[in-house]
Amino acid sequence: MDVRERARRMAPDQASTPMSGPTSNYGLMTVDANDLREQLVGFVRAVWRRKAILIAAILIVPALAYWLISNVTPLYSATAQVMVSGRQQNALAIQEVVSMTGQDLEAVASQIEVIRSRAAAEAVVERLRLDEAPGPAPGLLYVGVPAPEPSIFEQAYDWAMSWTKPKPQSRAVSKSTRKSNDWIVDHVLSQLWVAPAGRSYVVNIGYTSTDPVIAANIANAFAQVYLEHQEEMRAQTAGTAHEWLGKQIQDMQAQVQAAETAIEEFRARADLMSGRDTPLSAQELSELNSQLTMARADQAQAHARLSEAERVANGNGDLSGLTDVLSSGLIQNLRGQELEVRRKLADLSETYGPRHPDIQRLQAELSDVREAIGLEVQKIVQGLRAEARVADVRVATLEDELASAKNQVAGTSDSMVRLRALEREAEASRRLLESFLVRSQELSAQQGFRQANAIIVSSANAPNSPSYPKTTPMMVLSVVAAITIGLIIIAMLEMFDGSFRSGEQLSRKTGLPCLGLIPSVPRRKVGKSLAHYLRSNNRSMYAEGVRKTYAALSQPGMLPQSIAVTSTYPGEGKTSTALSLAVFAASLGQRVAIVDFDIRRPTVQQSLGLQKGPGLLEVLRGECGLEDVLEIEPEFGISVLGAGQGDNFADLLDARRIRTLLRLLHHDHDLVVFDTAPALAVADTRMICQQVEGVVFAVRWATTPRRAVQGALDQLDLSDKSVAGVLLTRVNTAKHAAYGFQDSAYYHRSLQRYYQS
Repeated sequence: MDVRERARRMAPDQASTPMSGPTSNYGLMTVDANDLREQLVGFVRAVWRRKAILIAAILIVPALAYWLISNVTPLYSATAQVMVSGRQQNALAIQEVVSMTGQDLEAVASQIEVIRSRAAAEAVVERLRLDEAPGPAPGLLYVGVPAPEPSIFEQAYDWAMSWTKPKPQSRAVSKSTRKSNDWIVDHVLSQLWVAPAGRSYVVNIGYTSTDPVIAANIANAFAQVYLEHQEEMRAQTAGTAHEWLGKQIQDMQAQVQAAETAIEEFRARADLMSGRDTPLSAQELSELNSQLTMARADQAQAHARLSEAERVANGNGDLSGLTDVLSSGLIQNLRGQELEVRRKLADLSETYGPRHPDIQRLQAELSDVREAIGLEVQKIVQGLRAEARVADVRVATLEDELASAKNQVAGTSDSMVRLRALEREAEASRRLLESFLVRSQELSAQQGFRQANAIIVSSANAPNSPSYPKTTPMMVLSVVAAITIGLIIIAMLEMFDGSFRSGEQLSRKTGLPCLGLIPSVPRRKVGKSLAHYLRSNNRSMYAEGVRKTYAALSQPGMLPQSIAVTSTYPGEGKTSTALSLAVFAASLGQRVAIVDFDIRRPTVQQSLGLQKGPGLLEVLRGECGLEDVLEIEPEFGISVLGAGQGDNFADLLDARRIRTLLRLLHHDHDLVVFDTAPALAVADTRMICQQVEGVVFAVRWATTPRRAVQGALDQLDLSDKSVAGVLLTRVNTAKHAAYGFQDSAYYHRSLQRYYQS
């Protein structure tokens, strides 16, 4: 059975864990971290384990931040608001002439540059007398920092000038003063900030200083200087516009007078008199057209009446449909008589025959009436013929007059075009002159009414609290930074922690089964040795760890007869482990021998209270027999073979002699335990590990680097061993219980009552 199969059987819960992966020759394995929840829980547990780091960061970083904030000079910011493009609050509509700002964002940006210009800063310095105040003084403002001292070259220049000119002091002072003023202006501009308030025409003017009153005064001074600049520019523009308009008005008046004179002269010359702004020939033409239209309508009506009358007169129509007949009273009387005669004739015809005298009389009377009606109709027709002839004559006359008027209009069309052009020019000149006169009057009134094309929305007040540093936000930020730094440190420590902290971790990384965990025992409780502590405290956690290790070694059903206990470095508990396994096996009634194979630093005999003397080296060299140097420890009943004495360690590498020694020890003992040297220290350890049946590799908890463990296991090459495993020693049970590994449950508080210290 090889080591891998034994590892699977001895630690099935570890071999099947999802964190395991393939490896080769006990090398470090690649972890496939798929369970995010487990990783998060693991990190939380790591934070809890290293909470001291987090607490220290939370205490130190905010304290340092508070100290820095307390030592920083506070700065105060004051802000004034100005509307740079507000409409003028007067009724004079002259924005087109005197408005200095537009209603768009580009105009606002231009005014912002005007506010923070150097000329504005110089005006503020002069207004507040900042150049006269090297520091705080009554009635003077202080910029916030001291003025710079003259350079060495300037001092040398001033000294040289004092020897070459009678009055050099005035020039030196003037130059120094000019440079000081420039520096003050530069400093004022560096502490000034101007920005629009959103997408509005309101501009924030802010200033930052070490004194809140200074900050408010300078911000207000910039706002006032800007308003005064606007007033001056507006007044200057209004004066220039008024002067220009005066000259233009004089020219326009002359132009208007000349245009009106030209119109009158042209009308007189062209004989164009206007009535309601219309020429005489055009009026006649319009009237003739109207009269001709009416005459033609009358003509058509007259001929229609005549035609209808003639048709009736010829007996082809009914008199009742003729309007002129119906309007004649005589014809209406005659038609009434006709109807009466016809009625009487009809009545008599029913009684008498056609030859009756009354009927003949009525027929003669009816003929007379009809003849009279025909005569009246002929008169009407003659009258209609006369009206038609009159209508024809009137139409012909009007057509002649219209033709004559058209000829007259055609002759005056060129004159009318020229006249209209002159009238348009004169009208345009009059309108322009009126506009200039109105604007001139407005400008005259505006010159006595000074108002800036901007208003102060709000003045700056001295702030009560500094704008820098912001204590509360910075302290909150320092706490967040402290937590972040603490977590980063913890994460880095966990990331670069190259040691082993659990059995499952050790087994997963090495590919060997973890035989158990050996708890650390405080030095004050150990006494003479851990072997003695094991015997006197057989219900302690240490004793339980040894028993679990022994049980893991004998799990296949038969304990190996020879075991080598080794480690990577000294101080990992291999000697204590070897002694504890030997003492525990002896307590079970087995015949046990322990061999101190760490020739260079032997400690087995010292731990058991035995005297050093001849031992392993002498037996391997053949200087004495095994039975001569093998001691029986009286308290535990185990056989002890010391390291011996000498400086020649070549015999330890003689495999034949080692095998002979093992045969002798196996003959009289059930279990032989070898306490070897660290695997990375000497070659002896590899030799003995190749000869024994089982190997226990001790790894100190949270101490031994993983790469060192890998190097030691690669050097030992335990692939052909039937029994081989790793053992986690000197475990801090209190800390290990907080890690949350599978084997951390061994030290849960609920299990503490099963153990005795």
